Amino acid sequence: MQLQCHPIDTPLLAVARLGLYYPLQDWWGDEGFDLLLKSNNGETLVALSVDARCTPWCKSLVYRLPKDQRTRGCGYALILVSGQGNEDLVRLLVQDGYANVNLVRNDRRTAVSAACSRGRLDIIKYLVEEAQATVDVRTECDSYISTLASACGAFCSMYTGGSMSLFDVIRYLVEEASDVVNTPIVSGFRDSPLKTATRARSLDLVKYLKLKSLFFSSCSALVQAIEERNLGIIKYLVVESHCDINHQLQWGCNSTALAAAIVNIKHL
Repeated sequence: MQLQCHPIDTPLLAVARLGLYYPLQDWWGDEGFDLLLKSNNGETLVALSVDARCTPWCKSLVYRLPKDQRTRGCGYALILVSGQGNEDLVRLLVQDGYANVNLVRNDRRTAVSAACSRGRLDIIKYLVEEAQATVDVRTECDSYISTLASACGAFCSMYTGGSMSLFDVIRYLVEEASDVVNTPIVSGFRDSPLKTATRARSLDLVKYLKLKSLFFSSCSALVQAIEERNLGIIKYLVVESHCDINHQLQWGCNSTALAAAIVNIKHL
């Protein structure tokens, strides 16, 4: 979860991006530079220090920031360090950096969803239980950020056969953190946790999510299973969950699950 490279408009930020803390340690300590300086992509010095994985530099910058300005400097960095899985820096940025634990990045990442991508249940529990982070965040434009969908996405992308640590994360989000299994249609992530679990080709995960939210349509997940020709999940959703194959979908190329099946038969 590194920062993407963007043009640097200030020599100080160029030095920061290269992580030259140790060679220039005396200079960093004495120089009176703007601690809230940002790149043209909005990256703060604290965020760049996290991206360079330089813990001493990050701590130095946090403690040099005036207390009433630390929130502005540390929120973006918290998302990065949560994705790196560094619990010590997560605690530092929350407790001493006063980082906004519910900040939403441009790519719709939050600190909690970033920790999910690493399967770090310890960091997730700290953010939710001690730092009071919200697992189902709504942005100013009313987009919905589903942490559960992010965890299911990590289950899909990081592990071929699934991961018990990520399954534990998903159980925690549903059973203890009260995350929403049935995310709104206007979701910023758009794909529901159930559809994302279907993409992971995990029948156990699909069954778990379906049992935790019995009263919502699983048609988009069925379409996903049909497109991937996953007969096990198709049978479960149709035979055991009684999914309506004629339900009209609001998103995607196919109007119904039946239409998706017909299209896929044509391409066999």
